[in-house]
Amino acid sequence: MVTPKDVKALRARKDWSTYDLANEVGCNQSTISRIEAGGKFGGVIEKSLVRLIAAHPEKERA
Repeated sequence: MVTPKDVKALRARKDWSTYDLANEVGCNQSTISRIEAGGKFGGVIEKSLVRLIAAHPEKERA
């Protein structure tokens, strides 16, 4: 399950705006803002976010 914190962390790692992430996921910017604010989402958007988060994991801290 993807959380708002996961989405914000992904954007921070990639230095993406909400518009950039929306473009990658295939939705609009307001959807990303709503997700980050704790709004519900699922389906194709969640699958895309899971894929992106897996492809760009957080770096392990020493």
